[in-house]
Amino acid sequence: MQFVDSAWLAEHLADGRAITVDTRTPQEYAAGHIPGAMWANPSAMGATSTPEGDTQFRMFVVDFMTNLGITGDETVVFYAQTNQTSDARGLWTADFAGYKNAAILAGGLQQWLAEGRPVAEGVETTRQPAAFTPRWNESTFATADDVAARIGNPDVVLLDVRSEGEYTGSARGRYAGVNPRLGRVPGSIWIEWTELSNADGTYKSPEEIRAILAAKGVTTDKEVVTYCQGGGRAAHAYSALKSAGWGDVRHYVGSFGDYSRRPELPIEKDADAG
Repeated sequence: MQFVDSAWLAEHLADGRAITVDTRTPQEYAAGHIPGAMWANPSAMGATSTPEGDTQFRMFVVDFMTNLGITGDETVVFYAQTNQTSDARGLWTADFAGYKNAAILAGGLQQWLAEGRPVAEGVETTRQPAAFTPRWNESTFATADDVAARIGNPDVVLLDVRSEGEYTGSARGRYAGVNPRLGRVPGSIWIEWTELSNADGTYKSPEEIRAILAAKGVTTDKEVVTYCQGGGRAAHAYSALKSAGWGDVRHYVGSFGDYSRRPELPIEKDADAG
């Protein structure tokens, strides 16, 4: 299950078969959220490609899933204001942890409100933590070493979904003092993550997504590894590709923020990037 609509969610909140997770800011959640929704931040910890970093990240994932209070029978539905990066990061987190009953609310809270559905204010404590045992889905996960090992492989697409300036290596604003090196993973194909969305923040149709990516040489028979700066935009691309029929998609959670800190790994950038 990839997406559910507001009607499905309302029905299964009523019968107890859905857990709703608001992935916006705590302030936005308190100002108005889907009744019964709990707040959680799936992006609270990044991933680094070290043994210690991997262990810490997996511990975070287990804690995150535990705090959702899953018994195993519910569908966990993540939402944001529209279909953004945080709801996609929630879906990927559940995928990686091996929880198959997870989805994104199509259109997010914006669509829920557009249909005249109710919201609640304040903070709700609706579920108690329940011990969660992960069944790691390693086929959804990539590290810096995984990415480096795939450079030059014609059967793999390294998909950079950052801004054009980040991709070319010319962007020096937001990440000037963050990344020790600028540029991209050699051989990456670039498409900005927003190209996979409609103007109202919803995902484009599977047919549109396939056409956009096919124009870049990205076809469903290839493995795709998505990356950005810190794993948010890449999670959105991961969800978009999965919805459009890609069976083999990995999310490089640490993304370029992690990769750029490995001086032994190659980086390229445009000649005029400076």
